[in-house]
Amino acid sequence: MRDPAGPLHVLHLVTSRFVGGPQRQILRQAECLPRDRFAVRVVTFLRPDEGDALMKEAATRGVTITGLPAGGPLDFSPLAPLCDLVRSDGVDVICAHDAKSTLFGYRAARRCRVPLVAWARGWTGETLRVRLYDAVHRRLLRRADAVVAVSRAMREFLVGIGVSPGRITVIRNAFAGQAAEADGRLRRALAVGEEVPVLLSIGRLSPEKGHRYLLEAAGRLRSQGLPFALALVGEGPMRPSLERQVGRLNLGRWVHLPGFRGDVPHLLAESNLLVLPSLTEGLPNVVLEAYAARVPVVASAVGGVPEAVREGETGYLVPPRDPAALADRLAACLRDPARARAMGEAGWRSLEAFGVAEQMEAVAALFTRVVQEQRA
Repeated sequence: MRDPAGPLHVLHLVTSRFVGGPQRQILRQAECLPRDRFAVRVVTFLRPDEGDALMKEAATRGVTITGLPAGGPLDFSPLAPLCDLVRSDGVDVICAHDAKSTLFGYRAARRCRVPLVAWARGWTGETLRVRLYDAVHRRLLRRADAVVAVSRAMREFLVGIGVSPGRITVIRNAFAGQAAEADGRLRRALAVGEEVPVLLSIGRLSPEKGHRYLLEAAGRLRSQGLPFALALVGEGPMRPSLERQVGRLNLGRWVHLPGFRGDVPHLLAESNLLVLPSLTEGLPNVVLEAYAARVPVVASAVGGVPEAVREGETGYLVPPRDPAALADRLAACLRDPARARAMGEAGWRSLEAFGVAEQMEAVAALFTRVVQEQRA
């Protein structure tokens, strides 16, 4: 029997396909929560074709992680070993970070009589199957013991779909990484010199990221004769469509799709501007990564983005699905590079508001509260 006065045992549950911003936030919690108060394990569902990137990343950070077979869409076989792990570890609280992990986390939490804390970062809705998962996820959030919203805008959305306001805690993403040094790798890959401004867009190539509107804006920049190189970094189902659009707009010399990259800090170190044309967001980690590199941001004013991008100070905000407005703001940055650099410096200073210490304090308080309420 585990000592009830000992550290709280926390289990983070995540469906991992790669190591992105949400996964790094989870690993950071596992690293940074006080070891004398919390014992943290990460559990991830793995399919044979997805590799073990998260497992390797966790190992380099000294984070305890366990992989469970993912199973199929309607396969609940991972539930039994998950419940066994919850009981054998004496888990005090389960944390779920996406649709599938919330479904399994909810069932395991009820079977094992421990509280469930579910994170709400946003939804993509890119396919019918994903939309069904998203709908299940939002419904289960109403039943979680506590829900973490990554922005105030997300909190308002959760209240609107029926999550009890008293169960919602706003805990914003934090930045704990380090900026990289520019080493020329991005410009060599794009075959451009130092005199050409590089616009960087980083994210999954899926409909909700709004890349089609960015390409339309790029066409407007080209027609104005402005020099630039645009890199859409990422992979996803929209890649063939975006490649066709690049061809239709005759943007082959200006637009590049280098695929998924694991060296984002190095790419940002060489870029002049981060562009985020998303149609929906929670609070994107990539904005904080851009600020760490002193890079200004032009982004759609959706979700929690306006809580990170201060209009005219750290970047520009534009309406979603508006290529003309997006092109105007991009052109303003290209025509006034000194102002763009000043906004990048202001973004770097704004990182103080996204500190890890504050995030960990809020997370620790939430875990302690939900466990105490469960025991009571």
